[in-house]
Amino acid sequence: MQRNIRIWTRCVAIAGLVSNVSAAPYNGNGPGTSTIDAAGGGDYTSLQSALAAINGTPLTGGDWEFLIASDLTENAKLALGQNTNGNSLIFKPAPATQPTITFETTETTSLGWGGHWIIGTATKNSHLANIATHNVIIDGSNNGTTSRDLTIANVANGNDISLVVVVSDCDGFQIRNCNIVNNSSSTQAGIRLASINDIGFVNLSPDNAVIENCSITAIGANSRGIQINRNGASTQTVAADGTVINNNDISVGGLAISATEFRDLTVTGNTILVSSNATSGSATGIQLSGGTIASEAIEVVIENNEITGVSRAIDSSGSLRGFEVSGSVGAGAPSPLVRIHNNAVSVQATSASVTPTLTRASGIQIALTDADTEVWHNSISVFVPSTYTVTSPGSSAGLLLSGVTASAAFD
Repeated sequence: MQRNIRIWTRCVAIAGLVSNVSAAPYNGNGPGTSTIDAAGGGDYTSLQSALAAINGTPLTGGDWEFLIASDLTENAKLALGQNTNGNSLIFKPAPATQPTITFETTETTSLGWGGHWIIGTATKNSHLANIATHNVIIDGSNNGTTSRDLTIANVANGNDISLVVVVSDCDGFQIRNCNIVNNSSSTQAGIRLASINDIGFVNLSPDNAVIENCSITAIGANSRGIQINRNGASTQTVAADGTVINNNDISVGGLAISATEFRDLTVTGNTILVSSNATSGSATGIQLSGGTIASEAIEVVIENNEITGVSRAIDSSGSLRGFEVSGSVGAGAPSPLVRIHNNAVSVQATSASVTPTLTRASGIQIALTDADTEVWHNSISVFVPSTYTVTSPGSSAGLLLSGVTASAAFD
């Protein structure tokens, strides 16, 4: 009986030590926890100082959490680049807090990567100093649920710059449960995944990224919510693979989800509103165009998304599209397949002009040259008032097929 009592007592003591890890400055010897508090009550007073510590020492031995305990104001572009050795770097609000990280920098894309928080380099002002930084997680919940308690925002300016940018070979990136607010009037994105094919960095891409349960707002006239693309030469033969974009609320002025270089891609359960006041260009819910040469099968899944409105409130020569899937999405792949299932799409032209014009309006536009396509069980509404002059009426429809050379199935 005494032996049983002693064993039970020891287990309680060990459990207490594991669940009450003390915060301390980052030293690379995980597991560990650090706090970021602008008032000076933590290990770091800014995100910039915390990232500088990480950039100085590789992570080994376990994951490291950074708890954000207060609002933070950052006055420069920030870069995170470090070998994590299979461990994770986790950024999240401290319990019971709802902090906002506000970027007030005036730096632009002409100085290296165009992002406020750049993951995959320790040198923000160069495209050619990239570091594979795997398993970075930004989790905006302060309690381990799906609550959105962390806001990442910038101030209103015209800088052509995205908020969070993941570059080069940075696999396993996750951002979830966050409020992303791009107040810039630029065309850039809230979240961007960027492959690279340039001098010394050939065919590198951020794979297996997850963007989940975020509220993403971008006010620019042609702004993007989520962007997947490439930096460097067009001869690239790989691109972001295994990306999952799931259950986000996206409200933008141009393109809600834009992907031009990608492999396997899953887009499910997102709610999208596009309301543009641009004088030209397209307003589009989900746009997949281009692709990459791929030696493996490609599967693109677009399911259960609700595009509540794609509209343009001023007279313009641009286009309105719910979905656009076009180009060589599966060039070189053995069995490329695009599945567009169970989506609801609403497109409206709403200009108050007496004689408004519009180039075209379509609910779902398919213009694929090399991928089999399934378009099943979608609800489509396209409304263009009779006062409009549509300059390309032949390219306007609820479901528009253009230049399709592979097989397509509709239901």
